[in-house]
Amino acid sequence: NLTAEGSPDLPSRLNNLANGLSDRYARTGALQDLQDAVGHWQRAVNLTAEGSPDLPSILNNLANGLSDRYARTGALQDLQDAQMTYERACREGQIVQPEVAILSSRSWGNWALERRQWQEATKAYAYGRQAIDRLYAAQTSRAAKETWLKEVQGLPANAAYALAKLGRLEEAVKVLEAGRARLLAEALEHNRRDLEHLDVVGHGDLLARYRTASEQLVALQQQAGQPDAQSADRPIHQPDYTAWRQQMEQARAELNATIEAIRQVPGYEDFFLAPSFEKIQQAAAPDAPLVYLATTPAGSVALVVTAAFQKSNFSEKLDFSPAPSPVTAIWLDGLTEAALRAAIYGPADDPALGGYLGAYDRWRRSPRDAAARDAWHKALDETARWLWDTAMRPVVAHLAALGAAQAVLLPAGLLGLLPLHAAWTEDATAPTGRRYALDSIAFSYAPGARALAEAQVRAAAHAASGLLAVDNPDGSLVFSHREVAAVRSYFPPHRTTVLSGRAAAHQAVVDRSADYPVYHFSTHGWAGWNEPLQGGLLLADGTSLTLGDILDLRLEGARLAVLSACETGIPGTKMPDEVISLPTGLVQAGVAGVVASLWAVNDLSTAMLMERFYRLWREDRLTPVEALRRAQIWLRDSSNREMAAYFQADVPALAGVRMPAEVAAELYVQRMLQADGDARPFAHPFHWAAFTMTGV
Repeated sequence: NLTAEGSPDLPSRLNNLANGLSDRYARTGALQDLQDAVGHWQRAVNLTAEGSPDLPSILNNLANGLSDRYARTGALQDLQDAQMTYERACREGQIVQPEVAILSSRSWGNWALERRQWQEATKAYAYGRQAIDRLYAAQTSRAAKETWLKEVQGLPANAAYALAKLGRLEEAVKVLEAGRARLLAEALEHNRRDLEHLDVVGHGDLLARYRTASEQLVALQQQAGQPDAQSADRPIHQPDYTAWRQQMEQARAELNATIEAIRQVPGYEDFFLAPSFEKIQQAAAPDAPLVYLATTPAGSVALVVTAAFQKSNFSEKLDFSPAPSPVTAIWLDGLTEAALRAAIYGPADDPALGGYLGAYDRWRRSPRDAAARDAWHKALDETARWLWDTAMRPVVAHLAALGAAQAVLLPAGLLGLLPLHAAWTEDATAPTGRRYALDSIAFSYAPGARALAEAQVRAAAHAASGLLAVDNPDGSLVFSHREVAAVRSYFPPHRTTVLSGRAAAHQAVVDRSADYPVYHFSTHGWAGWNEPLQGGLLLADGTSLTLGDILDLRLEGARLAVLSACETGIPGTKMPDEVISLPTGLVQAGVAGVVASLWAVNDLSTAMLMERFYRLWREDRLTPVEALRRAQIWLRDSSNREMAAYFQADVPALAGVRMPAEVAAELYVQRMLQADGDARPFAHPFHWAAFTMTGV
């Protein structure tokens, strides 16, 4: 009431008043509060100059208020006004406040998703995707890119779900791929053809032009569109933003033109360009489809991408049937975003951490507490059973119908925290009374098709001819020495280096890493739950090899890294769509495939699993993903007596041919000492399901 009519402060104060009334409405449910809030927002919009950087956020607030009023009254006019206002906020925001365009796009799209209006949702989310592309292209530092990527988490999955509902499946796949692991995809591109190399190949002018355009655009965005100084003939409540807006549009056009010019340089054709469906499909092998999994408030969808269908010239002349669709949608209606969060974190109305992660956290804090351990094992078991019912049963059935022996899972968001390969159902014919997803299909994981395609090229180019092993740097792991001794026995002695105890110093590991194609880390590990770059592996003298360190490495000749440690495969929860983890960091550094764990693992069962994995891979010549699958099944299904017989075979006759005799003898005795020879001590998923294969 004290703000004069015509004051330039009036729109912002009206906006603040409306926000307060909206908050009060959320508490009281009084319709008059909502009516008053909408009225004040409408007046604030009318008093805000066109082109003002404040206009998009006020429009977004007004649209939120109108959508709330529509939910309360069902008035068609409110529905139409909300739609138009959201779209206006998105359009204005694209130019002057892209971050608000993302916010408004998300609010509008989620509202449309809730009403099952797929076409409207697709239109809404397209604005947000365009805004993040613009913001991302204008940033030059990783920290700045992370800031904006954090704002768009979940939006690609929602957009893909709406597109899939419209039957636009290839577009849905492209949206999911473009929204996944953008930092990793960009790093892979830059590792192959570093942007700095433009100067070397005679295009230093383009490099300077790109930097200048990016810096100018960022500076204008930070300026937040300060209006020109007021003049006597211009009303005080109508500042002129025309000049600033023109500068923004010119800076954007210059940046876009520079990016297009860089794409004309050989080797830079894909610079800041989303992958085509054809390139995504190239990562799918004939017997190993890609399976994108997207979870939204409305439900989930699995998009199965198969390899390109090819006919011979002869059969093509005789067969007039259309080629099979390259993408199939499998609808998972019970797997909603709310259901997933409840499974992972517990009930939404419970302030304490519950669910899968709550049980895990309590056990990790008190690892010697038997009750906490049993509760965690139960939560893991129940979550894996729930995953079968809500997600993996129809996926496994579809893959089996395709005749696929393998599949690559690309789970979006928080779904990446869970062991999808260990989803299970009851089966009386199985040794443990259960059938798991990996019994039918050898599952691997990938951050994206672009990263997978790069890993496939590397895997084909590099032989696994030598080993660098890190063995128990702090001396606390009882079975680490046996594990590493068994692992090294599968490599030529002259091509094997083991860094044990204090010899496993940070610099020694970094210096030797470029000399070997296979790495085996038998040590302690930890996840960077909220700060992914701080996740790492323990080395000697309390030092560590963190994800941040790994991102600076160049391991272009590396075939496989096995992280036999705790929590080495957990993606950070800060930006789940980015899939930032130790495995993806190693893939970025140049490693074709990474074996890592989703939780804290048992020393003994891990040592046995690793020995069996290496034997199946190195001696039986299975692929790493198939070797890991069979090793997990062996550990799960074998009784004490069967494991004792397995290790006994290496004690007298084959010493030095397979694992070292002393290692085999110790594991043989350890199993024979168990009272129940028929018991399967490692049948629970805790012992075998933690490890996954990322890449190839």
